Amino acid sequence: MEVLPQYLPDILRIKPSIMGSPDSFVWLASRSGVYSAKSGYHVAALMELLDHRDLVRPVPDQNLYKAIWASKISPKLHLFLWKITQGAIALGENLARRGITNNITCRHCGEPETTDHLFLHYTFTKQIWLSHVWASSFDPT
Repeated sequence: MEVLPQYLPDILRIKPSIMGSPDSFVWLASRSGVYSAKSGYHVAALMELLDHRDLVRPVPDQNLYKAIWASKISPKLHLFLWKITQGAIALGENLARRGITNNITCRHCGEPETTDHLFLHYTFTKQIWLSHVWASSFDPT
């Protein structure tokens, strides 16, 4: 038998309305009080606008996206490269932008953990790029 907390009967006696009407949910973003996908979209778009009004977003390079999806590589690599270009990889920089963490430093070297750092400028990554396993040479600098 489950023992109920002693304050539970007091909570159950609380009446949300003096008139005795039943408690219900109300969506304040619509006149009717009923949630709709349209009203939810408008609230989300407004929140996005307010959150990023001071940021200048670079215009995405459509040629880069086309090159990624047109390349003859595995679908997983397509998706991975696309996520890198979208800033969707869980790196310190991206997590901080979403408010998930404040620590954006690389665990290994202490530099800011950005996409460029991890894939181009990190010491181990530079060694991989400069090794002779690639068909063509690539200098990350």
